[in-house]
Amino acid sequence: MDNTISLICKNCGGHLSYKNNCSLICDSCGTVFAIEEPCNNFVVIAGTLKEYKGASTTVIIPDHVLTIGEGAFKNSINLKNVILPLNVTRIENSAFENCENLYFIDIPKSVQYIGDSAFKSSGLVTLNIEGELKYIGHDAFMYCYNLREITISNSFEKFGLRVFKQCNSLQTINMNLHLFAGSLKPSIEARKNGDTRPTFFDFFHGTPFFNKLYSIHRSKKCFYCNGDLDSHGVCSLCGEKDYDVAGCFVATAVYGSYDCPQVWTLRRYRDNTLAKTWYGRAFIRTYYAVSPTLVKLFGHTEWFKKMWKGKLDHMVSDLQAKGVESTPYEDRSW
Repeated sequence: MDNTISLICKNCGGHLSYKNNCSLICDSCGTVFAIEEPCNNFVVIAGTLKEYKGASTTVIIPDHVLTIGEGAFKNSINLKNVILPLNVTRIENSAFENCENLYFIDIPKSVQYIGDSAFKSSGLVTLNIEGELKYIGHDAFMYCYNLREITISNSFEKFGLRVFKQCNSLQTINMNLHLFAGSLKPSIEARKNGDTRPTFFDFFHGTPFFNKLYSIHRSKKCFYCNGDLDSHGVCSLCGEKDYDVAGCFVATAVYGSYDCPQVWTLRRYRDNTLAKTWYGRAFIRTYYAVSPTLVKLFGHTEWFKKMWKGKLDHMVSDLQAKGVESTPYEDRSW
């Protein structure tokens, strides 16, 4: 990143501001610097950068720009570095989407809004977000395959789904994990309890960091502090709850609890019989992929419970007749 341009005066270290949109002037010592980027490459209307017409590898955006408009740099394959002015507040949808060679952008603390797909499929390597950011949109950094490290220092108010999905190189994440609803997968119980925060799955699915924490989750460890979880998913160290310890979604909805004799029987059958064969494991994975959505949509309805209760009662009775116990049970990893 040695060729990155900065809005810092080389003479005194002061901040450089735009002068007549075609030169930079130091706020401290008054030195004027010429800008190689032609002024007419920027189409700015009422403080919003609507379009960039140039083909430079490094772009310094004029100081009077407050908003990077929707699709302003989309598909700019030559773009490598972008310096935003210090008073930009919004980066709109798809502003830098498909900028596959964009490996550096300096996001100032003034930015409050990053829209949907704003940097989707870009070439960013590192990302630092701090200051006043309040919202990150759906797919904002999705498919940024080169992104290795992010730092998010503030607790923003709202964010969308799949923000960093399939960022295959992302391993280092510095942020407050308590922004999430306390699970690594979509959390039905969190929603039932009124928790409106997105889940960790929503934010980071498909990244190496997610996979690492998911392995902790599968071993019944808290993904906040790696402490031990009890049978209800509550961490013994920090007290946080991982709502997704429960796995028998339909049975839990029908019988009203994950810890009851009928569900204990079904969990034993899952772990001790189904999970021992490849086709059994395939069935379990399919069940876990489909049943959370079904329960989320219909689990609270009486017709759904009645439809399944007879079938489950018959299955539980048959399993118990074959010797599958109905006493308290702790899940196994399979």
